[in-house]
Order: sequence, then structure tokens, then C-alpha cells
Amino acid sequence: MAVRHEKLLPLALLIMINIFWGSSYTFTKIALQELSPGALVLLRYGVASIFFLGMILPSKEGDSISLRTIPRLIVLGFFGFAASPLLNNIGVHYSRAMDASIIIVLEVVFTTALGALWLKEPWHTRKTFALLLGIAGVFLLSGFSWEGRLSDSSHLIGNLLIMLSLVFEVVYTILGKKTVEDRSPLAVTGYSVLIGAILLAPFFGSQLAPSSLVTLSFKTWMAVLYLSLICTVVCYSIWFLMLSRMEAGNVAISLYVQPLTGTLLAVLALGEKIIFSTLIGAGAILLSVMIAVAKEPVKSSLSEL
Repeated sequence: MAVRHEKLLPLALLIMINIFWGSSYTFTKIALQELSPGALVLLRYGVASIFFLGMILPSKEGDSISLRTIPRLIVLGFFGFAASPLLNNIGVHYSRAMDASIIIVLEVVFTTALGALWLKEPWHTRKTFALLLGIAGVFLLSGFSWEGRLSDSSHLIGNLLIMLSLVFEVVYTILGKKTVEDRSPLAVTGYSVLIGAILLAPFFGSQLAPSSLVTLSFKTWMAVLYLSLICTVVCYSIWFLMLSRMEAGNVAISLYVQPLTGTLLAVLALGEKIIFSTLIGAGAILLSVMIAVAKEPVKSSLSEL
């Protein structure tokens, strides 16, 4: 029974954080009504880094971080907490929260593709088909018809930016998994978040002057705090903790939860509509993920006789 609970707890935690992350796109959309995409990223991770440092500095979590680790933390901060969220926020600004929560599952496909290119993992024809099908799904989700007509170019641009942000997120996940193998997940995450905020500050810091912050509505502040504390501090700490114990691909499969949560909340809170192109595009994307993670059939020894 204890063994069963040990297996169920990580799964339950992964489902929980993906429910929160699935809802994050709706809260991002709300915050973007008053903040620019870059200012939102900086404010979100600036607030989160304060809480991370409050947990790291009084403890011994930071002892596992040496000077040799700093270059890797800078890379993690750039990919995971600067470039990726900035592209994602710009994409959500032009697109829909619902679309972002659906496109996110393509991270599984991109993880497989990058694993083949970077880690020399096996690559099969079906994975090529899965990658192309997933990209086609993004176009269909954006209202791109089979006849080649596009109803809204900004919608497509937004979704392509969201998809591009996943490439940076995958690099962050793979590098992060290696980094936390012999270091504190909390320290790695916290310092990476801080570095991401520092990298963005020269570009967007002027938009967050005290005179601007005091004019933000209560709704926007609640969205920022939710994104900072729940979706960043809590979720990323658990995410890296799970990565240090499980295969990155297995962890990524839990992303299936995000389209369900994200779509439901976007419909209820933002009034976004599920239309035919949404169903077709989402179907193609989810099918591409299923194909990408499917195991290769084991050849029977009888076939060699």
C-alpha cells in the first residue's frame, strides 16, 4: 500500500500544478488588460523572486549552488523565465487563453524532437508525422482553413509565438533536469527566476514605476499575485522536484490536464467561444502528442524465423 501511495503522490502533485498552469493563461489575459507582455513577466517574476529568496537565504538550500553553477543558472533564467514567458505573453495578447492552454501540450512533441537532436535519442517517422501534425493543428486552431484562407492573421501570429515559446521552455526543462540532479530544486528555481527578472529589467523596468503600479486595479494585482505565488513559486518548485525523480517525458505527459482546465476557465471567465476550428485544431494537436509518446511496437521473434 505504501508503494502505491508513493506512486500516486507524484502523479497527484503533477496534476495539481498543471491545473494551476492551465488556469494561468486566463489570469495572464486579465493582467494584460493593464500591463504590457514584458512588464507582466518582469512584475510576475520580480515578485516571485522575493518569495524565493525569502525561503532560500534563511535555509541551507543555497549551499548547493557554487560559482560554477552560475553560468547554467543564467542560461536557465534566460530560456525559462525571460525569453519563453515573454514570447508566451505576447502570443496570449494576440491570441486567446484557450488556445495557449491547448498549444502547451506540444511541449511533449518538442521535447521528443529536441531530445533526438540534442541528446541523440531515437527518432522515428511517426514522430516526424506527429511534429507536422501538431504544427498543422496550431494553424487550424488559429482559424486557418483547409482552402488556405485565414480569418485573423494576428490570431495566427499569437499562436505561433506561443508555440515558439515552447522551444525555449523545452531547453529550460532539459537543462533544469540535469542541474537539479545534485542541487536543491528550490535554489535552482529561485535563482533562475531572479536572473530572468534581472535580464528583463533593463527593457521593461521603466514601465513599472511606482506611479504606474499604484494605478493598477485590484483585479490585475490579484492576477499578478496568483501568477507569481501559485503558478511560479509553488508550481515550479514542485515541477523541478518531480523532474529530479522522474523522466522528463513522463512528467511532460501530465500537461494533458492544462487544455481541460484552461479551456473551461477561459470559457467561464473570459467568455471565449469553442468553435469548429477550435475542436479540429485541438484534436490534431492532442493526436500529435499521442502519436509522439506512443511506444514502438515490439517485434516478435517469430517474424525473424
